[in-house]
Parts: sequence; C-alpha cells; structure tokens
Amino acid sequence: DISGSSQLTKNTDFHFSQSYSRKFDQQLRTGTYREHDVNKTSVGIGTEFGKKDRAGLDFSYEFDNYANSDADEYTKYRPSGFVTYWFTPLNGFDSNLSYEQTDFDQNSVNDIDTYEGYVRYLRKFSKHFNGYIKYRHLYSERDSGDHNIFHPSVGFDWKVTKDSGISLGAGVLFSR
Repeated sequence: DISGSSQLTKNTDFHFSQSYSRKFDQQLRTGTYREHDVNKTSVGIGTEFGKKDRAGLDFSYEFDNYANSDADEYTKYRPSGFVTYWFTPLNGFDSNLSYEQTDFDQNSVNDIDTYEGYVRYLRKFSKHFNGYIKYRHLYSERDSGDHNIFHPSVGFDWKVTKDSGISLGAGVLFSR
C-alpha cells in the first residue's frame, strides 16, 4: 500500500493511494479457492473556494485478475465529483455525483454501469451542529435488468471536538 497527499496551493490539495495484493480466496461464483491479483488505484483533487465551500474530483481504477480467465475477474473505473456550498451563513448544500463501470471477464454478460448521486440541504443550528435533508439516488444498468434505489433521509452532523464528530441519519429505502 502506498498513499499520500500534498497541498498544491494554499486552497488546493491532491491525494493518491495505490494498493496491490496477491490473494488466495474463495471465489464468489464457484466456491473454489484460487490465487488472484487485486489492484486499487485512486487520485483526487479538492479545492476550497470560500470559508466553508469545497469542490473536488476523484478517479479510481481497480482490477481483479486471475492467472486463468475467470468469471470473477473484473476491471472497474469510477470518476466522481463533489461540491459543498453555503449560500448564506446558515443555509447550504452538499452534493456528490459518480459513475462506475464494472467490466467482468470478456465472456461475461454481467457488466454493470452505475450512476449514483446525492444532494443534501444543510441548515446550521449552532457553531458545531448542522441538520440536513438528503436525497440519494442510484441507478444500475445490467444485462439482467436495470435497478433503481431511491433513498430520502434526514439527520444531523455534530462536531464534538476539533478532531471528532457524530453524524446520524434516518431514512427510507425504496428499490425498483
């Protein structure tokens, strides 16, 4: 594993991580034990453009490779972005949007394209306590059929100390 971060400018930071492992695991589909290589790489950049406003982009790449071609073998790409913006001192929003493409072994018909995002309305009640209303949506395209998840929720973020906090939410999950 290798990871790190660097401050590019006063308000912009860059982070990266790379992990590689050779595993001997039980396969999901066949139940047999086989050796395989797993690689995960991610990079991201974020910038602060206001007192509490941030935006950023991330990209991750992952693969699981077997010595002999296997149905559990895959390659995955995931670009994503986020924005947090306070339009008044007490009211803001936070959002995240991502796309994930998972390509399984070339003989597989189970490839998946997933679009996911959320938006949260933020309300500041005190210096250390925010409440929110959130809507999250996930849509997956598969050869076996499309899948939707609708997830509205409410909750709060409480910053207990400089380095710790509590975030709690409750919601309803609808699947179709």
